[in-house]
Amino acid sequence: MNPTEFENTNIPAEESPAPVYNPAPVPDQGRRVGTITMGMALICFGGLLLAGFLFPNVEYLNILQFSPVILIVLGVEILIQYFLRRGRQLKYDFLSGFVCIVLIGASLAMSVIPMGIQYFGPSRHNRESELRDELYQVYGEKLSGFDNIYSLDMNLELRYTAHPEQITVETLTAADYLSLSCYLSGEYDSAESFVKDALPVLRKMQSAKIPLSRVSFHGDTNQKDFDLYLDNSFAMNLSPEKMAKKVDITCYQEDEDVADAEEMLPEEEEAGEEEPAVPGPEDTEASVPEEPGPEQGANI
Repeated sequence: MNPTEFENTNIPAEESPAPVYNPAPVPDQGRRVGTITMGMALICFGGLLLAGFLFPNVEYLNILQFSPVILIVLGVEILIQYFLRRGRQLKYDFLSGFVCIVLIGASLAMSVIPMGIQYFGPSRHNRESELRDELYQVYGEKLSGFDNIYSLDMNLELRYTAHPEQITVETLTAADYLSLSCYLSGEYDSAESFVKDALPVLRKMQSAKIPLSRVSFHGDTNQKDFDLYLDNSFAMNLSPEKMAKKVDITCYQEDEDVADAEEMLPEEEEAGEEEPAVPGPEDTEASVPEEPGPEQGANI
């Protein structure tokens, strides 16, 4: 066998096995906890807002007070995922949790707004104005027989209720603040005389059977001001003697006398005696006696 023939002989070479591709296992990321809750919350929240726009009579703001149910649903979802995925680490969707918290806060704020409108809104102030007009009529009829009253001021603040429109003059209680300021005209020389005029007016006010929180009486004369403040029911039921001790008297007579004295002072100085004149040089020379001359000495 020729070497050439030996070289041309085809000897099959050993074939290497083809590489087998084994991809790395993809970790099971699964679904993040909170996704279902956020989806349900968005659907419910959007549905309520849409219902509020389409049906204005629907009080959907009251329904939003149940927004903490979102937290309950989120807790249920966490428990379900925990039991279904035992041995696996749970992954929480923090974005969903943040959105749920924002929705809860917004719904709670929207539910507080109507409550604030009920307690501090225009309906309460309008009702206070209406009740003041009615009370002026009531006390006007009660005090019509007094000629010494020339003014009556009133202040009314209703208690914080959800339905102020239901409050009437007959349903006013001690929780409502009602203050009366009565101004009397007359000549008073003492606290006893002032109380003597104020006390019948006070008793007539109390006969209306309306709780009074504060009553004050004021009177002014040419020289004195009288003020009587009764801040509670106990002070309103005091005897005339004790009530007279609570009268504040402001006198203006002393101030007027001082002012008159200051005005008269320059006039008195002008009308007073004139100061003696200081002798001048001419008067001094005239007052010096002359020396006797020779003729005068001879006569002596």
